[in-house]
Amino acid sequence: MARFARIEQQPRRLADQVYDQLLDAILSGEINAGERLIQETLAEEMTVSRTPVREALLRLEREGILEPAPKRGFHVVEFTTSRALNVYEARQAVEGFAARLVAERASDEQLEELRPLLNKVIVVDSFQGTTEENWVAHRALATATQNEALVDLFDSLWERAMMLRIRSDVWFATEERGELTHSHVDVYEAIASRDGDKAEAAMVEHLQIGLDQHMAAVRRREPVGGRSAGDRTVDRAGTRR
Repeated sequence: MARFARIEQQPRRLADQVYDQLLDAILSGEINAGERLIQETLAEEMTVSRTPVREALLRLEREGILEPAPKRGFHVVEFTTSRALNVYEARQAVEGFAARLVAERASDEQLEELRPLLNKVIVVDSFQGTTEENWVAHRALATATQNEALVDLFDSLWERAMMLRIRSDVWFATEERGELTHSHVDVYEAIASRDGDKAEAAMVEHLQIGLDQHMAAVRRREPVGGRSAGDRTVDRAGTRR
């Protein structure tokens, strides 16, 4: 069980502080899939009342990160290939449309601000470093739409996608470190061309590569003889099978 720090009373909402601690522990792998989280235990460890803990747990449930445990409390969702597909399909819809909006509406100044963030190749050498660089690039693009609702959708989906990365060990595969690169160059060039269709397609293809990597990692961990019942696979064209 992860250890949580005492939370001091501060102007910032307690529920937000509890949420941040829980999310950090989940994303870092300190809390494993299936591990039960009891609000009374968490409240005692963090020295807060049960109300902010309950609020944080319910928020994580709404975001698809936790689900009710069989008897009481919550546990971290076990991400199957079906859930991976759901997350990436949603990201392709949200971030693909974001790329289209930026291509069609962004000012020249906004494109210049995006250039150094997107027009580069990221070497996959560590989870933390790669994740930070990747998040900065993708969120900058979402923010450039100037659509707050779209940015909120991006943030929620990003948290789910990071859990997929951790659970599938994509970035932790020793044999892959130093061999993988992560590029947004094609996405930037498509956006800079001011062609909305081209920009959306480039982002969808970019995210498809991430989905392919995740699926390959999941399959390496699956028992010989097939995938779990109810799971789906997807080919490069996006056709479910």
